[in-house]
Amino acid sequence: MMRRLLLGPLLFAAAAVAQESPPAGVWLPGPKLAEPRMTFTATLLADGQVLVAGGTGKRGYLKSAERFNLDAMSWTSAGEMAKSRYGHAAVLLPDGAVLVTGGFNGGNIAGCERYDLESNRWTTVAPLNTRRDRHTATVLRDGRVLVAGGWKDGVPLASIELYDGANNRWIPGPPMTYPRVYHSAVLLQDDTLLVAGGESPENTATTEIFDPVTGTWSEVGEMTTPHAYGQTATLLATGEVLIVGGEGKTDHIIEDSAELYDPVTRQWIKAAPIPGARHWHAAMRLASGNVLIAGGTKGGRHVIDHSAVFAPIEIAWSPVGKLMTGRQGAAYAVLQNGFALVVGGRDNRMFLDSTEIFAPREAVTSGADQTVPESR
Repeated sequence: MMRRLLLGPLLFAAAAVAQESPPAGVWLPGPKLAEPRMTFTATLLADGQVLVAGGTGKRGYLKSAERFNLDAMSWTSAGEMAKSRYGHAAVLLPDGAVLVTGGFNGGNIAGCERYDLESNRWTTVAPLNTRRDRHTATVLRDGRVLVAGGWKDGVPLASIELYDGANNRWIPGPPMTYPRVYHSAVLLQDDTLLVAGGESPENTATTEIFDPVTGTWSEVGEMTTPHAYGQTATLLATGEVLIVGGEGKTDHIIEDSAELYDPVTRQWIKAAPIPGARHWHAAMRLASGNVLIAGGTKGGRHVIDHSAVFAPIEIAWSPVGKLMTGRQGAAYAVLQNGFALVVGGRDNRMFLDSTEIFAPREAVTSGADQTVPESR
């Protein structure tokens, strides 16, 4: 049963916290998934729901999908994909459907599937030309989907493919300058694609830009240190890109470094180090323009429960409290009301079905009409 109080009962505590001076927000419990999972995808749908798909859990590789509804504060089934998979990529297409590409389920996958919200069904679409996992997938401004890099049989790929949805086909594109896996890809404000870091096969600081108009790659300035294997890259409102954490020059040595890419100079500059080295964390740009990072791991069983916010104007980090459960390999999305959702992952012992919602102070105080139903 839903109650409609100021910000809803779930956020009653958030409203109280917002009256205090230091906190930039508060973590609150969300509804549980039907199935624990990690290393899966979360995609914000056009209607404000969030689709999670695949991953790995107690049953091994998963094909199940679930949909989060903020109004009902609940998860419902979103059917099953034809193939179980983790290490895949998912993007929201211009028509509102979700495209899932590649992945791993004992071997690299070429298969791709499309989720339709209206019918709540999955359909198989054209497979990739090259099977791969741990690749990136990005929707370009012209509606094409660019898939880059990833693993194939333990070897990082330089190849890219472009999905033509109108004709349901993948077209090979010009390869990247360097093979990459566990890299980052961000669509810039000028419609070019920035690809940074990853394993090549050693951890690399190289970065390059793809121009969809000319169909060419060009190298740009190197990062000050490599970022690979669980780093995050976030586009800022200024047009800069913030890259955080991951492995550095040496495998298994986790970085506390953060860097900013300037699209004008095409160079990277060091930002203030993050509060605690980490990889496989969550990173989300909030409505304020600040970037929230949460959780992750320092390696091994050292799972992190603390979070922080990066303010681009001050180029500084501020702690914003702890997750209720430390987690790595979670999926995440910023909801339409400005709150941030962190889903699943793994702690030191097991796969997680729990979810948490971060309520930023500015989102809590900016609208008394914000209503969040009680979680079921």
